[in-house]
Amino acid sequence: LSANAQKATEAFIPIGKSPGVSGVSTYIGTIDSVDVADRTVTIRGDELLESVEISGETKVWLDLSKYKTKNRAATLQDLKEGLRIEAKPQHDRPDRAEWIKIDPGTGG
Repeated sequence: LSANAQKATEAFIPIGKSPGVSGVSTYIGTIDSVDVADRTVTIRGDELLESVEISGETKVWLDLSKYKTKNRAATLQDLKEGLRIEAKPQHDRPDRAEWIKIDPGTGG
């Protein structure tokens, strides 16, 4: 996939399945905490504790692929502690997310 084609289809790719991106230049784990006032989410992985800012440009999606339905846009309110998440930091601003995918069927 070209970079532009992947950006156009990213919303439809399940968590952890983005070719050349997932696990390479993304954070994958569970939501450790959400700070709505600061618009940040902290992600906990096996050897990871990383916080990223959610700007107005950050794309946020619910990954509904395991329910055999189309992924849909999500909001900051969809970020809940314990949910599985994948976040891709911006190239020029690693503290800010370019996109985030949330698995709404995980956590407690």
